[in-house]
Amino acid sequence: MKGSNRNIWIFVALLSGALLLFFILMSNSKKHFDWHESFEFQSTQPYGYSFLREFLNTRYGKDSVELFYDSYDDLPDQANVSLVITGSSYQPDSIESKILADWVADGHDVLIIQKTIPYSMSAAIWDTNICNLDKYFNAGYYYNEKVSATHFHRELQSKHKAVFEYRVVDSLYNYDFGCFDSSLFCPTSPLIPLASIDIAYINFATLKHGKGNYYFHISPIMFSNYELTNIERFNYIEGVFSYLQGNRIFVDQGHYYGTDQFHSDYVPSTPFSFILSHRALRFALYTLLAMTLIYILTGLRRKQRIIPVIEPPLNSSLQFLQATGRIYFLQRDHAGLLRLQIKFLLQFIRNRYHIHAKNLNEIKVGELSERSGVSKSDLEELFLDYQRLHLYVELSDKDIIGFYKHLNHFYKNCN
Repeated sequence: MKGSNRNIWIFVALLSGALLLFFILMSNSKKHFDWHESFEFQSTQPYGYSFLREFLNTRYGKDSVELFYDSYDDLPDQANVSLVITGSSYQPDSIESKILADWVADGHDVLIIQKTIPYSMSAAIWDTNICNLDKYFNAGYYYNEKVSATHFHRELQSKHKAVFEYRVVDSLYNYDFGCFDSSLFCPTSPLIPLASIDIAYINFATLKHGKGNYYFHISPIMFSNYELTNIERFNYIEGVFSYLQGNRIFVDQGHYYGTDQFHSDYVPSTPFSFILSHRALRFALYTLLAMTLIYILTGLRRKQRIIPVIEPPLNSSLQFLQATGRIYFLQRDHAGLLRLQIKFLLQFIRNRYHIHAKNLNEIKVGELSERSGVSKSDLEELFLDYQRLHLYVELSDKDIIGFYKHLNHFYKNCN
């Protein structure tokens, strides 16, 4: 008993000394940057937009660039005005989206720099019957550490490619640079591609609306402070703004959530002060210290060997399938989840209907419909959805959920 208490107090002393030494060393450390993506015009952090603000002030003149926080009803009617929309989470309602659409139709340009285009805005300007698709401007996923961005217009193409990267401190990481679904650019689509990343993935496009234009750029990280420190990247960004016809720029900062999060110019000088300056991190630190104290206090009590509880064996087949599906979905490996679902479907068809096939393309719809009792039309929708999705390397949440609905319908209605 005495030996156990002595070990605990030695552990407490060593832990206290280590924490004290850590805070002393960190108090004299170099300035640390906040590598979170704020996309805020007031932020001087790597992924803030203060450099972009300086660029606009230089290109258009300081008196010609204005931050805009009001309703779109208050946008000026002059023809020389363009609107730039950016921020951490752009969320206009349907009324504001319709007002903005009318303003654009009167002859103004709008540049939207967002990873996704809100449903309300997409519904106001995009006809879902185009290309026989029921799709909106939701960006796809394109992960890489580095991407090469290229304008399609000859006058904007540079001899040196603009290579963008995602860096945190001294390391590169895979990042979702975003891209449009290629099916949005069918021959009858009014959506015109303007630039791409890694040649094949469109990330900048325009849509004519009335007398004006919408411009959509779904890689907002390319406009951040860190990226603008390179001349080739800077020239690429200048090419994006060259499409705007107006010589007076309004920057919308009022239609997204989190506008007050990064307004402060204060930057914590040490990791410990950074933790204490954020409510969530501060609460996590206090919780960790409290749990450590509880562990030490409970360790002072006399310990008794715990009698293990032996649970009866369970049939975990269904639980295994559900758990595996959740793992793939949470890891955003939607393509892997699709392959897993198809594997289980083929096994189900083989065991129940004695139809042996290596993939869905080898199964005859008529034969499966006769044996399962599921209509041919429902099976054709399932098969067509599979044929469309299984070639993609990356799938969106909407794609995999849509396929799951067809698959779930089959399981519920089969004999």
